[in-house]
This record gives sequence, structure tokens and C-alpha cells, in this order.
Amino acid sequence: METELPKLTRSKDALRPDLSRQAIEDYNKSFEFEMGLVRMGRVSLEYGYQLALARLRARHPGVEIEEDPFALLPEDVDVPMADEQPFDDSPPGVARGGACRRVGRPLAEWLPTGRGSNDSAVMVKEG
Repeated sequence: METELPKLTRSKDALRPDLSRQAIEDYNKSFEFEMGLVRMGRVSLEYGYQLALARLRARHPGVEIEEDPFALLPEDVDVPMADEQPFDDSPPGVARGGACRRVGRPLAEWLPTGRGSNDSAVMVKEG
């Protein structure tokens, strides 16, 4: 009995790192973690866009910038998609009843590619 208690304590302590590691691995595989990565990608794209606009305004103070986020750009012609898309802000994998299920698509399909609704066309007028 006296030797069993220290053995059980050591075995319990040995299991703790495995449980923590397993919890981290499970979280990294979760839908919420993947969507967090998608959101971070969108934020970094939006920040990069704002940074580029700030630099343009600093270097050329007389420039008037007109932004049109719905403009059809020539480089988008090669992308096979409709010009008008119905609005749906639900995350991928959400069923109509509101229940989430894990989507079998790779994360790379969800990451922004530099084209789409996050981009804006910028028209520069010197004045």
C-alpha cells in the first residue's frame, strides 16, 4: 500500500503532458481553429491593403483615390465564377439547422487567394 501511492502519483504525473499534448492536437484539428486561421488571413490581407493605401497617400498627397469594391477587374476574367453571387455569410460547413459539422475540405480552399470580395479596385486621379 505504501509503495502503490507513490507509483500512482508518478503515473498520474506522467499522463499529464500526454493529455495536454492530445488536447492541443484535437484543438488544432477543430473547425474553430481552422476558421480562426481563415480570419487571420483575411485580417492580414485587409491590413496590407490599408498599409498600401496609407503609403500611397503619404508619397502622393495630391492623389484622389476612388475605391470600388464591386468593380470587375481585367485579371478576374480568367477566374471561372459568376459576376453576381448571392450573399451568404455563414461559415463553411454550417448546416441549415445551425448545427456545425466538420468539413472534409482542406484549409487551403478556405484561405483568401488575393481575388474576390476582400479586394477593391482602386482608381487613382492625379489632381
